[in-house]
Amino acid sequence: MNSRRWMLPLVSGVGAVLSACGTVHYGISALTPAEVNTQAVAYNHARVQIRGYVMIGTDTNLIYQSRALHEKFSREYRSTSYNDRARLERLRKEAKNYCIRIENPSTIRDYLKPYKPPQVMMTLTLSGVLLTDPLPPDIIPLGGCDNDSRLVVDHVSH
Repeated sequence: MNSRRWMLPLVSGVGAVLSACGTVHYGISALTPAEVNTQAVAYNHARVQIRGYVMIGTDTNLIYQSRALHEKFSREYRSTSYNDRARLERLRKEAKNYCIRIENPSTIRDYLKPYKPPQVMMTLTLSGVLLTDPLPPDIIPLGGCDNDSRLVVDHVSH
C-alpha cells in the first residue's frame, strides 16, 4: 500500500512537468523590430512574431520599435536643417534599426475593419514571414525604413 501512495503524486508531478514544458515550448514571445534587424540575415524567410507601433497610411506601411521612439526621431528630423547632411545621415542610419516595412498592409486593415480607421497608428503584434533579401533597384520602398527588412503578415493581434 505504501508504494502506491507515492506513485500518485509522482505521476501527477510528471504530468505537471510535461504540461509546463509544453507551455514553454509553444509559447513564443514577440520580438521587437530592433531585435529582428540586429539578426536580419538569421531571420530571413523565417516565421517571426513582432510587437511594435504599427503605422499604415497612404505612404507608410511599417512597424516601429515604439510610438515614443518614432516620435523622437520624427521631431529630430523635423528640427534638422535640410543642409545638415551629416546629422540627417546619422538619424537615418540610427532610425533604420527600429523599423520593418509591412509588405501586405491589407491584412492589418482587414483585422481592424470593424473600426474602419482611415489610417492605423497603434501597438500590435504581427506574425508572418520576414524577408531581408535586397529589393530590386526598380522598387522604391515607402514608409521611411531604410533597410531591406519587410514582413509578410498573416496574423494580427492586440
